[in-house]
Amino acid sequence: MIFACAQAVAAELAERGFPIGVECGPTRLESRGAFVSRVVFDRDTSPDRFGPPRGVKSNPPKRGTRYLSAKATIWAQCTQPGAIFFEHTRECDRFIDAVFCAIQHWTQASGHDPDFSPSGRYLRAEDFAKIETWPGVVYELTWQIPRVVFAIDYDGSGLLTGTPAATSGVLNVRRNGDDTPEIAT
Repeated sequence: MIFACAQAVAAELAERGFPIGVECGPTRLESRGAFVSRVVFDRDTSPDRFGPPRGVKSNPPKRGTRYLSAKATIWAQCTQPGAIFFEHTRECDRFIDAVFCAIQHWTQASGHDPDFSPSGRYLRAEDFAKIETWPGVVYELTWQIPRVVFAIDYDGSGLLTGTPAATSGVLNVRRNGDDTPEIAT
């Protein structure tokens, strides 16, 4: 769901002409030579919430609603030469508003909870101290995406079939017996 949201936000920001990249994380932001503004979507580490189902239908029955914690970290930099903190913040505020609107559009278009009420904050330099330098500001937008919990049986897709043969430290993992190995170490 977070990946689908990130894709929708990327498409809308590109359509509206915003000069910011969109990634789906987690990602390590290291010195890449040139600093570019970007939004990184990821699962948030705050706890997911669970609630009652919304509208009960049978086959398969809805058992509840799980609210997945998500976040979008916005790395913004004003590209004007000699930009100061205020100018980086002003540029970031534009990105925050655009990302907020794009997430809200995706939320409504995909039939999720229309009560999109995120929270957010600017991060301090100590919050991302692993980076040598970031000539801009960082903002973290957090929200929860409602997801229906169904009572269903696991269909078994992706389970391993057959028994691994004894080898000299090499394990070949296959979905089906005739497939080529997907993972070999």
